[in-house]
Amino acid sequence: MPFESAIDFFNDFLMTGGTVIAIVGGIFTITLILSSRKDAKEEGLIPIHRERCGGRIGWISFSWPFVRIAIYKDFMLIRAWRNTLIEYDKIRRLENVGLFGSGIEIVTTDIDTYGQPILYSFN
Repeated sequence: MPFESAIDFFNDFLMTGGTVIAIVGGIFTITLILSSRKDAKEEGLIPIHRERCGGRIGWISFSWPFVRIAIYKDFMLIRAWRNTLIEYDKIRRLENVGLFGSGIEIVTTDIDTYGQPILYSFN
């Protein structure tokens, strides 16, 4: 059915566009909140380095600023949807990834527990 006026078209467009914006904004906000939560092992500790970056955790890729990394004396924590706490003795090696990017793949001793996260940082 054609629109009876430009106002009807504009109202329908706003309703559809507003819904899409609300859904995308909600997903963005939830992801940021989840990546900001601290792990119990972090309480009372000051990280040596922390930053927001992008990365691939498991099968899911996250763009900046949805991944939070925190480096501590005895472990590192990677946080996106869930915490991945990796003690340094569980890391076999670090590998550069990406033809033009600045990605680092963390190869661990136990892929089932820690996976092999890839982090993309500006630093």
